[in-house]
Amino acid sequence: GHRTHLVQAGQRRIVDIEKQLRRTSVKPLMNGAEIMKRFVLQSGPFIGQLLDLLREEQLQGRVRTKKQAREFLKEKI
Repeated sequence: GHRTHLVQAGQRRIVDIEKQLRRTSVKPLMNGAEIMKRFVLQSGPFIGQLLDLLREEQLQGRVRTKKQAREFLKEKI
């Protein structure tokens, strides 16, 4: 009933908050300026998309070093 729905909504919210906490606690291996310089790219939404992709890879544990970050980004550009 209504109570079950509230509990499920609360659990989903907790999962969302946990995801956000993990996102903020992961220090980016590269920042936007480094990406633009390394790959000779202009500032813009694409840089933000690359940063989001990189952050997700870091959170999943697939990218752990700056070298891995560069290799990952190279494939996306």
